Parts: sequence; structure tokens; C-alpha cells
Amino acid sequence: MRNQLDRVFFLVLILTGCTHHDLPPAACGSVDPQANLPRLAEKIHELNDNELSRYNYITTAQYESQTVFIVKNCCPFCLSVFEVYDCQGNALFVLSEDTQEKMSGERLVWAAEESECNFEAAGFK
Repeated sequence: MRNQLDRVFFLVLILTGCTHHDLPPAACGSVDPQANLPRLAEKIHELNDNELSRYNYITTAQYESQTVFIVKNCCPFCLSVFEVYDCQGNALFVLSEDTQEKMSGERLVWAAEESECNFEAAGFK
């Protein structure tokens, strides 16, 4: 009985202790894409090791009925292009106004721990 109460308590703690923003969105058939998609995990590691890591972030969206990941930054002094990847980590294209208009449901997947980006201004909460 004690073991069952411990499990229930732990479950309640998890469910009430996390807000919607604490968990990354599900993508590519995974509830935790950062842990379950190796190429995404590699990209995050690569972005974290960068001296400009505080400006980096990754979003996910739907593009022509497929899930994509967009590697972005909010670097105020960089000339940047945003690369778009599929679930396997293959580079698809560079984001443009035309392709951005065809995307829907864009959500934040990852941001550097000490990010300097203003995600509310970018439309992410």
C-alpha cells in the first residue's frame, strides 16, 4: 500500500509541478524530441558549444504536412540565415519569406539556458 501511495504522490507532484512551458512540444512522433532524436540532440550540443550560444534557439513547425525544425538566433549583430531540417536531421532549405508563410504551428523546442532572446516578442510564450 505504501508503494502505491508513493507512486500516486510522485505522479501528482510531476503533474502539478510542471507548467505547459516546462516541457518541449512533441515532434516527429516523440514526446521528448531533444532526447529521442539524435540529430536534434547533436545540433543542440553544437549550438551550446558556440560562443554566441545565448542567442540560439530551435523551433518546430508544420511545413507541407511534415514536421520541420528551424535553427534560429536573435543575434543583434549577426547576418543570419535560418536552416530548416526534417525529423531525420537532413537540411531541407534556408528559411525565406515564401517558406515561412507556408509554415504553421511554430513552437519553441529549445533555447540556450541563458538566452538573451525575447520569445514573447517573437510570438512564443
